[in-house]
Amino acid sequence: MTGLIRYGSNARENSILRSALATVAGYQCYSCREPKAFVDLEIDHLIPRSSPDALVRAESIILSPPDGFHVDDPENLAAICGSCNVTKSQKNLRSKLLFQIQQDTAVRRADEVRRLVSSIGSGHRIASYLMRAAQADLTDPSTRRAFVDFAPAIVQQLAAVDERHVDFVTVQHIRRQDIGRDFDLQLSLDGKGRFARDLLATALDRDLMDLVQSVGDEIVDELKELVRLKLSYGPKDGYSLASDPGSADVHHLELSFDAVEVTRRNGALHYELSGCLESWMTSFVTGELEDRQADIWIFGPFRALGTFAANPSDASLLDEELSISEIDLDIDW
Repeated sequence: MTGLIRYGSNARENSILRSALATVAGYQCYSCREPKAFVDLEIDHLIPRSSPDALVRAESIILSPPDGFHVDDPENLAAICGSCNVTKSQKNLRSKLLFQIQQDTAVRRADEVRRLVSSIGSGHRIASYLMRAAQADLTDPSTRRAFVDFAPAIVQQLAAVDERHVDFVTVQHIRRQDIGRDFDLQLSLDGKGRFARDLLATALDRDLMDLVQSVGDEIVDELKELVRLKLSYGPKDGYSLASDPGSADVHHLELSFDAVEVTRRNGALHYELSGCLESWMTSFVTGELEDRQADIWIFGPFRALGTFAANPSDASLLDEELSISEIDLDIDW
């Protein structure tokens, strides 16, 4: 693959580009954030190709499109799973905040995408062979057998290069429904996370998912209070909430726990949970001249720290700290 690296009509070049996008994303769909097999990932245009004028559309949505922006450049592309590609809506385009974050990620990864595409397209045999292996259809019994027989040797080679790359991620979903709470939890576990899960179970007889749900409840409570305070100001003088600010309607709220770590120090177990939250809420405000509906878009990282007494008979929580101070909240009045 030579020349300009861009999505186009050449199927082979698009396949190489798709492989590079999947690689830099860690084979994770940017929309649902779940790990996916290569065959389940597609190329998505953040600004749709169907836009009459993509650059004008980009400037209307994001604060500063990259110089020389083109809708088919890696700066506007991301790996998305087939399910999300079919069901996605235009909500991300209505939220400048969320779109800016997604586009910033694409821009940050663009140079690495180009490097990988050049490596594969230049005819590097190992790169080509590994790309073909990553694209293999594992529903075929003979292909699965070949992976079982020969893939361990590749994993061992990778460990010899850098053992930190030898890992895999599993994902668990749960719908949290309780009085005043209704949201989705996603827990991703790598090797460190599975070790943390097992340590909590063996040392304290405590289930990691119970801890995740407890932290999730605290995050939601703090988030609602933050939204209540932001809404209480209204869009301008003369506006106030028609009802209790805490009554904002939650249309979507998802907490993705992406990193879990538990360590034993000084006779106690210390945990750290971190990830990303995404939410869309609405609330009505009323003023002297007109009523309005506020759309509240929230996106950003969270981090929870805590310490348990390392005693199975009394695994009390000694202290905890929760931070959502770095989240971005955008209100469209």
